[in-house]
Amino acid sequence: MSRLNSNPDARSDEGGFREVERALLYQVSEAAALLGIGRTNVYYLMNDGKLGSVRIGSRRLIPRAALLAFVEGLAEAS
Repeated sequence: MSRLNSNPDARSDEGGFREVERALLYQVSEAAALLGIGRTNVYYLMNDGKLGSVRIGSRRLIPRAALLAFVEGLAEAS
């Protein structure tokens, strides 16, 4: 079971999807799943400065605000 589906605070809506918006920081794999892209692409976006991230110890995490800003930027560009 993935970490996205194992959140005890997540509520299931009518369609069976779970809310994951409560998290403030996401692992690369979680961000990739939310964006519908692979982990490698998330690393490319972070390295290119297109997707913000923070480092906590040795872990690279993506703030929720950075994900939202990235998606909003995509919508504005198209």
